[in-house]
Amino acid sequence: MGNQSKKSIKIPQSQITTYFQIFHQTKTAIMLLELKKLSMVDLNQSCRKLFGIEKNNSNFNKTPFDFCPSVQTMYQNKSSDTVIREQIGKLKQKKGLTEFYFDWKNPKGKHLRTLLSLRPINLWGNSLLQIMISR
Repeated sequence: MGNQSKKSIKIPQSQITTYFQIFHQTKTAIMLLELKKLSMVDLNQSCRKLFGIEKNNSNFNKTPFDFCPSVQTMYQNKSSDTVIREQIGKLKQKKGLTEFYFDWKNPKGKHLRTLLSLRPINLWGNSLLQIMISR
């Protein structure tokens, strides 16, 4: 059981449909990223609205860093990339999830301070990072 706490949550094939129904219906903004490259795999409607992305617009060649300032002032002006990667490193040491504050930019350039919850998940054998964004 010791090593299991550091692994991602594996969603059984039989529950993937239910996961995506909840993913797309929730009011909480959620993005799924490929864990190693941090490239976007999917965004729910709440997340698309937050970042001004049209539903049929394919933005999956983007990363979350396309939607945030280059530095995070509350973390001694560390780059946004560094802050996210440090938190992913903490995830590897903890069970379940990690939470922290993070600034984004909306489509008009206004900064939004949010609480992020990071959780590694496994869908179809792929290691993904689920990011829940609370305002």
